[in-house]
Amino acid sequence: AAAAAAAAAEKATAAADSGVAPLTASAGETGQSAKGGVEASGGGSAAPPDEEVAKVARLLLEAERGEAERAETERVARERAEAEAREEQARELQLAEEAEALREEEVVETLLDVYLARLEALTDRVEQLATNIETTQGVLELTLDNERNRIARLELLLSMAGLAVGASACVSSFFGMNLVSGLESTARGFVTTVFSSLCLSATVFLVAWRRFRSVSREQGSRLNDVKVLKSVLGHLDTIGLLLRSQPALPRNPKEMRERLEGGLRLSG
Repeated sequence: AAAAAAAAAEKATAAADSGVAPLTASAGETGQSAKGGVEASGGGSAAPPDEEVAKVARLLLEAERGEAERAETERVARERAEAEAREEQARELQLAEEAEALREEEVVETLLDVYLARLEALTDRVEQLATNIETTQGVLELTLDNERNRIARLELLLSMAGLAVGASACVSSFFGMNLVSGLESTARGFVTTVFSSLCLSATVFLVAWRRFRSVSREQGSRLNDVKVLKSVLGHLDTIGLLLRSQPALPRNPKEMRERLEGGLRLSG
């Protein structure tokens, strides 16, 4: 009977995948085999009741169901773990791709910043070179203007000297005429004429020189007035404060200019 029950249990285990019906049939066969074995064994022992056989079959069926459910649970858990592992790998791959893209973007931004800094440096150098060229051009123009002024001054001095010498030559040309003037027999006529000619030339030159100096001083005074006016316009607020804190300005332009210059020097 025990051997028959073990065989029925093995049959029920083999038929676990085919559903409940085969297990029920195996359980019936197990019961019948158990009855046959007990009857065959003989010997005055009574046959086991059908309820015990059914109970054993139910227990076997429940055990098989538990094994099947446990196997299914393990399979589902394993598939879920594999799916989570795949999702984790996909998430890590996506994070790695995002990090790589961010790194590339940072590299591109760094390169753009470097190029922008180089461009700004080149722009500054170009502006500096342009400023230097303009400054050099202004200095050259000032130098040329100074040279032209020196040449014009020399030409003016030569013109004044020529005018003075021309005055002496005019006197000599007057006395060089072949006309009788009555001064031929004078003892000191020659010396007097030469001295008078030299005095005339010196007088003409001195008058022309004084006029030239007067014009130069007037031009210098006008330039100074222009500079003072520019300085006053540049420091108009400071001049306004100084004028409010001081008495009225004099009417004389020279004294007014000196007062303003002194106020600007005191104010720094």
